[in-house]
Amino acid sequence: MKTGIKIALSITLSLMCCFMLVGYAQVTTDVSIQGYASATPPKEIFITGVTQGAVGELDQETLLFSDTILTSKVTLEEGTDGVMKAVYQIEVWNNTSVPYYYLAMVRGTYTDESGEIVAYSNPNIQMEADIQLGEEIAPDEKRIITVTATFAEGADTSDLTLTSTIEYQFGLEQPESSDVAAVSGVLARFPEILNTPEDYQQLTDALDANTLHPDYIGNVVGFLGLNNDVETVENLFGVALELNIDGENKPVTVVIQRSNVDGDETTGDSYSYQSGWFNPTTTTVNGNEMILFMTADDLTAVSGGSYVEVYAVVYTKDANGSEWYQVGDMYHGSAQAIGYLLGSTYAHDSFDPDTWRQLDENGNRTNITLNSIIQSLPEE
Repeated sequence: MKTGIKIALSITLSLMCCFMLVGYAQVTTDVSIQGYASATPPKEIFITGVTQGAVGELDQETLLFSDTILTSKVTLEEGTDGVMKAVYQIEVWNNTSVPYYYLAMVRGTYTDESGEIVAYSNPNIQMEADIQLGEEIAPDEKRIITVTATFAEGADTSDLTLTSTIEYQFGLEQPESSDVAAVSGVLARFPEILNTPEDYQQLTDALDANTLHPDYIGNVVGFLGLNNDVETVENLFGVALELNIDGENKPVTVVIQRSNVDGDETTGDSYSYQSGWFNPTTTTVNGNEMILFMTADDLTAVSGGSYVEVYAVVYTKDANGSEWYQVGDMYHGSAQAIGYLLGSTYAHDSFDPDTWRQLDENGNRTNITLNSIIQSLPEE
């Protein structure tokens, strides 16, 4: 795998349907969406229609779609093969001059009748689409995707209904692996977090509150669950950080670190923290970039102290600028599995961002740090 991977995505992970195109979305009078109306199809890839399949019931009254995001309610029934299921078809149109490649299904949230924001309503039901990772949707191609909802093996089958919001993710580059596809979806949301004042404040407040390691947080519960970092990270990214790729649910563990990667104290941002129990001293760290570390490896299946594959992306902002922007590419490396709370290598629910080193094209760990990569980039 090449050492630098730059993922260009055409979609973001905002899982609330903010815009509706006339003729391309179906809503009821109970749904209010503010946006724009246009008779001209957009130059993007988007859902043009959803139809009932041969088995199960698709509730047309609550059906809503925009871009590649679909909110639906289905009821399972027994098929001719004896399996309880619900089937429907989605038509996707690539109304552009370039190919798009399928990445994953991402679970989002929806607003119920009482106005509450609700996640995937029935965890006992799983969904699978008949499109494979990296499959191409050619320019001007209309593709029918069949989605099947079934009970997970060994699940409670008493509730036959599922209401869900699913984003069908497509990218402009064909993913090299399911891991790349998984982290790409998370990456798409990160610059929005950094450049939205409310989100950025929530992120930095959570970092400041993490007294054990104020330079990073992640979506990890940690020992005894003594932190709110999982909730904070999931709220920021707007998803459960779990993608369905080729029918497999693939969770992504992320660590967000602030560190002076480029060696310039005038770029990025600054923060202060206190250390010491009896006579605490305040230390200020200047010039911090924001780094997003991501792994799709199953941390529960590794041993503490071992190394897992981790992708890293660096964002900074200029001394006089307010906009965070990406520096370099997305880099493929590995980091040591540790316990999130105390950093012990006896545990393995997280990874240590300070141990990240780049992997070579053969997947071997090198001595190349993220700092050396960024500082060796040519000046723009």
